[in-house]
Amino acid sequence: MEVLQTSALPLGYITIIDYTTGINVTHTLVIDYKSFDEDLLKLEANYSYKSDEVYYYNVHRQKALILKLQQRFDFFDYSTLPLIFSNIHEEIESYEVLKKKGTGHVIILVRTTSGRDLVLRVNLLIDEPEHYMNLEKIFIQKFASIGIGSSEVLFSDTSRKQVPFDYQIMERLIGKGLGEEWEGTQSDYDAISTQFGANAAKMYKLPGKGWGRLRQNATGELYGTKNSLVEYLTTYLEHDLEMIQLFKFISVQDAEKIHNYFYSPAISDLFGSSTQSYFIHNDPSDLNMRYEGNKLVAVFDWENAAMYDPICELGSASTWTVQYPKDEQMIAGFVQELGYTPDNLQEKMSVYFLRKMLDKVQFALRGERLAEKHIRLFAEGCKRNGLDVKVLVTL
Repeated sequence: MEVLQTSALPLGYITIIDYTTGINVTHTLVIDYKSFDEDLLKLEANYSYKSDEVYYYNVHRQKALILKLQQRFDFFDYSTLPLIFSNIHEEIESYEVLKKKGTGHVIILVRTTSGRDLVLRVNLLIDEPEHYMNLEKIFIQKFASIGIGSSEVLFSDTSRKQVPFDYQIMERLIGKGLGEEWEGTQSDYDAISTQFGANAAKMYKLPGKGWGRLRQNATGELYGTKNSLVEYLTTYLEHDLEMIQLFKFISVQDAEKIHNYFYSPAISDLFGSSTQSYFIHNDPSDLNMRYEGNKLVAVFDWENAAMYDPICELGSASTWTVQYPKDEQMIAGFVQELGYTPDNLQEKMSVYFLRKMLDKVQFALRGERLAEKHIRLFAEGCKRNGLDVKVLVTL
């Protein structure tokens, strides 16, 4: 591994941090991302990155696209706005571009001359039309039926006949952003986290067919593209481990250890009785939630929705930035709504936590944005699953 020297240590020196035993970090090193590009391109050539075949849509893309999307606002043609809004017979009075890091979209807040506050969500730079944009209205209706609010999609177009990109026009959501506009107390956040857990439990009222990313058949029925929970859980697992190993984030031996764990009898036994899938949001970041006071009033951004396990909502939620620790409150709301504690709840949450960190770390490495939180949470995920894995780099 080539490392840019930031101290008097010899070039290429690597501090091994064993987060499972709490050894302190004493040296700071910087990854020379570009030195891996040639080998990375060869690895990426082995994968299709098709929307229906990946584990998590936002992160399973080629590096060239990941980096390009970071500059997506420079590629959008703002002169198309009047044409887009003519589809709902509205004219634009003013607009504001939201430059959020946590999304691959161009998000524009629009005020129309008729006084409506709307949101335009553009899917830019993707070669193939993203059919999820047309399906999101179905997702929103299903979740509304169990008491989970979201935005109203007024119009969507993935035909690319009018403009060379996919887009949605939505009503502006009520409340404030839980991730970027938080103004409450810990007590408020605890109440919201409890409500989030209850919402996850409500997803058991939405049984589906198949597992994983969604397709729509000729009759309009949605179904998952995988045959079992474990098949979806391990989708692109080899990809993520190969990418992490390429950047020498962990050793070859530890990558194999994680791989063997996910394909072990322990995982098969843990999830083997899961024969029914359910619609889940599958992107439970605070950045995708709106609140008022101590109430969770809406969730949005449905491009990662899947047929999966509602417990995954709990397990992966804390891999995103949170205002306060929330696992205890989420579990309380989940169990209270269900009326019982599911078998092996904590163990399943831990598996989902680690699976999410695997896709996040490889995405951060390929996007040249690895941060301390990725290292810390990855190590926590390994520890939760009883895996003695050493992280070989730090920032």
